Amino acid sequence: MANRIFDEYFKKLDPQKMYFLESDVQQFRQYQPLFSEMLLKGSLNIPFDIFRLYRQRVEERYDYIFKELEKPFDFEADESFSIDRKKMDRATTVEQINDVWRRRLKNDFLRLKLAGTDETKIRDTLRKRYVNNRNQILRMNSEEVAELFLNAYSDSTDPHTTYYSPTSAKNFDVQLSLSVEGIGAVLQKRDEYGQIREVVAGGPAARSGQLHPGDRIVAVGQGESGPMEDVVDWRLDDIVKKIRGKRGSVVRVEVIPAEGGLD
Repeated sequence: MANRIFDEYFKKLDPQKMYFLESDVQQFRQYQPLFSEMLLKGSLNIPFDIFRLYRQRVEERYDYIFKELEKPFDFEADESFSIDRKKMDRATTVEQINDVWRRRLKNDFLRLKLAGTDETKIRDTLRKRYVNNRNQILRMNSEEVAELFLNAYSDSTDPHTTYYSPTSAKNFDVQLSLSVEGIGAVLQKRDEYGQIREVVAGGPAARSGQLHPGDRIVAVGQGESGPMEDVVDWRLDDIVKKIRGKRGSVVRVEVIPAEGGLD
């Protein structure tokens, strides 16, 4: 049980292995046998210590990527970037993890370039995206960290059991109250995207015929003419909040179609 909770907590913090080095995980390995005991005692000191290191690594990675964003790219080089890094080994050195981030940046840049966006706008879009993603993590409070750890426990025990913090429970009640509505689609997090898992029959998305399972949401705009806000790398709850609105209101969604593939 302790082993499963330990591994699941690191997966929830860093599912794509983009922040922690292997040495970061190993330095906490000595506390792994205590994870079951911590739950019995209600002590979350070690999970919070791990999260503090996570915040530090997040700041380091984004400090590096902001500097790289100002540099030119060599698109003639024979390089690749793996979108799904879940099954890959963690980087063992700062040089390795920086190279992963450099390739990620280059990949993000190239996607927008292939879509016909000019380079000045690309850099501005990516800078806003990265700032937003970094800030979402740095703004996480103690309630959210505790929820993350307790869900690492519940997922290790039963994938159908979820712990809701007071704030999450309130959001869940709002969804059930019908005082606000969505687009009629069930979303899931896939890599850095909010992906449409299912289109609800009879809902706005199904009636429009424009959205389909597998589509990845990249931007959301409120109202007929509100600005489209980049939501790549947002947490799923935040994407849902951005889409949700009062009955009859307009929301605009920009997607990468499922059949188009990530590239």
